[in-house]
Amino acid sequence: MSSASPRISSPRVAVAGVLVALIATGLTARSLMLGVSDTLTVVSDVLAIALIASFIVVARAAHRARNAEARARVSLAVQDTRLTSIVTNLPGVAYRCRPRGPGFVYVSPAILDLTGIPAVEFMEPTRRFDDLVHPDDLPRVAASIGRAAASGTAYRLQYRLVLADGTLIHVRDTGGVTRDPFDETTWIDGWLFDITEEVDNAERLQAAVAAAEHANRTKSSFLAAMSHELRTPLNAIIGFTKVVRKTGSGTLAARELNYLDRVANNGEHLLGLINDLLDLAKIEAGRMEFRREWVAPAPLLREVIASLEAQALLRGLTLTLEAAAPAGEIELDATRLRQVLINLIGNAIKFTERGGVTVHLEVADGRTCAIHVVDTGI
Repeated sequence: MSSASPRISSPRVAVAGVLVALIATGLTARSLMLGVSDTLTVVSDVLAIALIASFIVVARAAHRARNAEARARVSLAVQDTRLTSIVTNLPGVAYRCRPRGPGFVYVSPAILDLTGIPAVEFMEPTRRFDDLVHPDDLPRVAASIGRAAASGTAYRLQYRLVLADGTLIHVRDTGGVTRDPFDETTWIDGWLFDITEEVDNAERLQAAVAAAEHANRTKSSFLAAMSHELRTPLNAIIGFTKVVRKTGSGTLAARELNYLDRVANNGEHLLGLINDLLDLAKIEAGRMEFRREWVAPAPLLREVIASLEAQALLRGLTLTLEAAAPAGEIELDATRLRQVLINLIGNAIKFTERGGVTVHLEVADGRTCAIHVVDTGI
């Protein structure tokens, strides 16, 4: 096993050791040539020289150490200035506090813009930030941050601050737990953002939506309630027009009879529009009622097709019904089904250029049926 030689810790120590060895060697040589008194004189001189040399070495080492420390302090100051500039110019307020401390250990200068209070006043123990938190929000905020500190997780909160002049602002607080790697100290680091304008806009939008919904419900309720008042006079107009048309066929001129036909036709068209409008209003108001009854679907389809045949003929189209076999009755709302079929078949006629429209009726199990409207396209 090889023996370990002594380690020289630094070049300065090595120089001092060599110098001492040389002095000791010289002292030994001189002591052989001189007397005792002369030897003591030489020893004193040599020791003085050695002390001076050691002092010079130590002084130079201390000077270099001070220079290195000064450079390190300057470097740290530059880095601190850069970090402070970055934090100051970022949106929001950066802070650091202890999980159960009375105030901030650090808070960025932007806290002045948020609260009107300088950052230095929030440094513990001068002022408590908790005193600004709305009393109704404080228990929830404290509990959430406490749970985050205990579990080492992040948190995201929204709460209110009451400023010195009574102004109420809304903030979003986002933070998490940081542990110092050297002494295991636990910190809470976070950011505060002023979201008052965002909250106010959301509340205004909510109020506008609520007002619009209320107005829509009012309109729908009004139209649904006015169904009788709108339909009754219109039905009277149509009915009396048809009576006059029938009884006056021998006494009225052809042009006058044509006028009566126009009144009746336009009245029926207007009645159909009002019915559709009132049905839509009922749906919006949640007052749509379905009247179920047992109805044979095939006769109902023939009735609808007969009412639309004139439109098909005017466009040069064919309109046919195909039913696999005579079907029995099915429980349904005949009025609503008729409205749906008129819309579907009417649109098929409207958007078909040539050819025709075919309505297929299929009854599955005596309780349900399938109706298909097929056209030849544009």
